[in-house]
Amino acid sequence: MFKLNRHTSKPGWLVLLTVIALVAAVTTGLAEEKVVGTKLLDKKTTIRIQGIGEGDSDTTYKFKIGDKEVQIDAKDAKVGDIYVGPADTINDDVVTKGGSITVDGMVNGDCVTFGGGVTVNGTVMHDVATFGGGTTVSGTVKGDVATFGGPVSIDGTVGGELASFGGMVRLGPTSSVGGDIAIVGGQVDRADGAQVSGEIKNVDLGMLNQFIPSLIGTAHITHKKPAAGRAIKFFITFFMLAGLGILVTLLGVFFSRPIERITHIIETDFWKSAGIGFLVQISLAPALVFMAVSILGIPLIPLAVLLVVAGILMSIASFGVIINQKFLHAFNKPPMNTLPAVVLGFVLLHSLFLLGSLINIAGSPLSALGVIFFIINFIVLWCGVTVGMGAVWTTRLGTRDQAPPRQPKAQKTAATD
Repeated sequence: MFKLNRHTSKPGWLVLLTVIALVAAVTTGLAEEKVVGTKLLDKKTTIRIQGIGEGDSDTTYKFKIGDKEVQIDAKDAKVGDIYVGPADTINDDVVTKGGSITVDGMVNGDCVTFGGGVTVNGTVMHDVATFGGGTTVSGTVKGDVATFGGPVSIDGTVGGELASFGGMVRLGPTSSVGGDIAIVGGQVDRADGAQVSGEIKNVDLGMLNQFIPSLIGTAHITHKKPAAGRAIKFFITFFMLAGLGILVTLLGVFFSRPIERITHIIETDFWKSAGIGFLVQISLAPALVFMAVSILGIPLIPLAVLLVVAGILMSIASFGVIINQKFLHAFNKPPMNTLPAVVLGFVLLHSLFLLGSLINIAGSPLSALGVIFFIINFIVLWCGVTVGMGAVWTTRLGTRDQAPPRQPKAQKTAATD
């Protein structure tokens, strides 16, 4: 069941490879997530989920943690809770969707849940894998344990390796793990007396740790109710964009003249604004760090953050005006005033986000088109913010007009007789 997975991608190509992998996955009707660049057991870490969201189909379910791959046919998975009594022996894999598994007897196969936890008080002869639930072992698991998005509690014996993504791992005083323990986005609480024959590898993702369980929970909702989960994501995206649109509209109401100045700079000197905007972006983090370590700079951090947010919003508003102008020009329509141009430009600038979210409600294979729309819209929005930030810097948040070019000084000539 478990297969070795090696990746040799170079760090400079990580972002590009991630995007390519995402597009390649959705074009085949699969949902796939990759975490690249960290290391787990001295190998590149890959998290892959295939088939999630199509629970009623005959799709193959897979997920990988490091070199661990779990593969289950959806048609073999039951729905709901499964209980193996003390006198029961199951000579097959036990798989459930949307329920939990409790083993007080013996399972001569694997135990896998999608959306629930696994409790082993008896014996599981092969592997245990959970997606979106916790794992509790007070009995014996002869194989490996892989948990995706839930806590792990071991008071019994795990004969193989233990891998956890996004969950806390607790090793009790009577616990025993025969192989390595790998944790991504979680922590290990090891009691005195806990025996681990292999190494403990902990990949700390910093602030991302707190978001991983919620992200997995969202995937769980989508799996249990695919259409409802995708609809929820659409409405979340819609209301987030609506809130951002209100802020941008308020800028158009109260700061129409500064937006006009910024728009003019973008139109007249696009590449210069793009270059300045890129330099501003790469300078933000060092500047904030410098202020954080400087006693005089600490009080300025809130003001700096406020100016950055204001600059981004004004960049979106100004670039939206340009998008609106190009749109109207294509249909031979006269230009609008600043406020309606800001509103319509914002809608046009984020239209692919909304369209992609709406298409994703239908699920595979149309989700491929939705992801492509997301990627295109993100690239366009990033370009708009970049060139807009350059124009914002040039005009000092739209408070100054572009300085006229300097005229060469007249040469004084000496009078000759």
